[in-house]
Amino acid sequence: MPAGETHGWQSYVTLHAGDREPLMLALEAQGIATRVGTLAVHRTALYGLPDEACPSATAAEERSIALPLYPGLSDAEQDQVIAALHAV
Repeated sequence: MPAGETHGWQSYVTLHAGDREPLMLALEAQGIATRVGTLAVHRTALYGLPDEACPSATAAEERSIALPLYPGLSDAEQDQVIAALHAV
C-alpha cells in the first residue's frame, strides 16, 4: 500500500471455471458466507450495455466469488475457509 493509505481487507475475490453456484452453496453449508465477487457495471440500468460490449467484465461477474477476509478474521477461521475450499 502507498504510504498513508490502508486497505479495507473486506473480501478476497477469486475467479472460478464453470458454474460457481455449487461451490457457493457448499461453502454456505459449512457456514462460510460468499457473494458475487465483482459486478459488471455495464449490466446496470445506468449503462444497459449488452454483454458483448464488455466480455471480460461479463465473465468476471459470472465467475467471481468473494471469500470472507477482514481484520477480525482469525487464523483458525482463515484455515476453516481454506479447508472448506479444498474439501469442495
